[in-house]
Amino acid sequence: MTINGGGAMTITSGSFVVGDYGSGSLTISSNDNTIVAKGNGSYSPALAYYIGNQAGSTGSMTIYNSSLGGTQTFWVGNYGNGSLLITGSLSNVSLVSTNTSSRDLNIGVGGGSTGVVTVSDGARLGGRIAIALYGTGSMVIDGGHVTMSTNSALANGGPGYLTLNSGSLQYVGGSDGHDILRLGNGSSGRAYVTFSGGTAEIDGTLEVGSITGCYGILTVINTMDYVSIGTLSTNTTGTGDMTFVLDINHAAKATAIVEVDVVALGTRGVHTVSFENLTGEVDEIYLLLEAQQDITQATKNVDWKLAGIDEENYTAEIYWDGNKLYAHVWGSDVPEPSAAAALLGLLALGLAARRR
Repeated sequence: MTINGGGAMTITSGSFVVGDYGSGSLTISSNDNTIVAKGNGSYSPALAYYIGNQAGSTGSMTIYNSSLGGTQTFWVGNYGNGSLLITGSLSNVSLVSTNTSSRDLNIGVGGGSTGVVTVSDGARLGGRIAIALYGTGSMVIDGGHVTMSTNSALANGGPGYLTLNSGSLQYVGGSDGHDILRLGNGSSGRAYVTFSGGTAEIDGTLEVGSITGCYGILTVINTMDYVSIGTLSTNTTGTGDMTFVLDINHAAKATAIVEVDVVALGTRGVHTVSFENLTGEVDEIYLLLEAQQDITQATKNVDWKLAGIDEENYTAEIYWDGNKLYAHVWGSDVPEPSAAAALLGLLALGLAARRR
């Protein structure tokens, strides 16, 4: 089914299913297309989209330079396989349900399901978002802009992936006790979050490894423009890993890769600084993290492991200076002139021996 050329569709209430038992697709494209859900006063939400509804089904939906309005929810990969692509700078999907205890966008819902949501090319998406309830769920931001509202979560019971390649991600915490974005929201949840480009702002608390039995991994690459977090904690009651990836091709900046108000690091997870493209002569100091409030000695005592470093040629150290965490790497894999001369001498002797 395709809606384009300024088309419009109004649905009073109920469900819109794309791929119920078989395969289905829905495309909304071109400017000024709108699907409006109008509630009848008794049904909440007014409209529910099921993309990949039943086990074994496949559903796909594309929203291109179009908007969705009204009270509605999405179930991408309900029990089947679902994908949702929101793309184009004119696309604006603002989701609001009247049930404050549920989420507006659910990705990878039932056991065995797979849900994928991609927001790209200037498109905007906002609402309460749950990635990987009991299935496998992933969200990729490629030049899009996503606002996660209070009560959003990752990896309740399945593996959940959130990747920011470019564009922006914002989490807006509430004042009702739901100001925590949990990476690992259930005892069997596995959350994998990668920030590689663009901007990320977490207004509230980011818990990496939030619930007992869960596992969360946060990876931040120094190609990010900006990362701001209210409170960053690892290993709250679960297991949380944090990794900084330093691409030596990107020079160190005066500002921190991650800026936080408060940081509390635990010891159950693994904290790593990994180096990429480490070659040539290097002497760089990277400001990894800066906190506005004082840091406990327990956090400063957390061990940081090194990865991607040739210890024969390079040396690296991770250290705190006040409320700032630094990584200093130096060394060279370029032979010293004396060593190069010795090698040339050995080569000349070898050639002379062969001539004899």
